[in-house]
Amino acid sequence: ALFAFASDRFPRIGPVQGKQKYWSACGVMAAFNQGGSVGLMSAKWMIEEETERNIMAIDVARFGDWISPR
Repeated sequence: ALFAFASDRFPRIGPVQGKQKYWSACGVMAAFNQGGSVGLMSAKWMIEEETERNIMAIDVARFGDWISPR
């Protein structure tokens, strides 16, 4: 089976920069493994505009212009 992960092998979850009301949840493992947690976290993030925990390791924004070596 193929899985779509980022180069660091973590999922990419969160609002996509430059796109209004466009969210990503790519590379999330099967429903029983991460699906419920990701769904709950994403819903709270969308409604409350923040998360309960530090999610930098899975935030889609970790691959942005600010982190590029250029």
